Amino acid sequence: MIWHPAYIEARIRELFLKNRYCEIEPPEVRWLMRARMSLPRFYDDVAHLVLSEHRGWTEIAELFDISPRQAQKSYYLAMKIIILSRLRQERKGW
Repeated sequence: MIWHPAYIEARIRELFLKNRYCEIEPPEVRWLMRARMSLPRFYDDVAHLVLSEHRGWTEIAELFDISPRQAQKSYYLAMKIIILSRLRQERKGW
């Protein structure tokens, strides 16, 4: 299987975050924080703009100089990376 380079970068960053956020008690929050921190910078920025600032695809596309479709695909890829990271952390017992 061929993986997107963002997946590979997220997996590498996730390994360095294994022992971070141990003081946070609800494991769901801890898993989410590690997953969010493991995202590559561009995908984290796109996810932040959609989730926190409620920006549309055209606004994000203009901001990053990409097409609206590419902005949408980047957001979906970021969410997929977060979900896979959370499931992996839960499975490994981090």
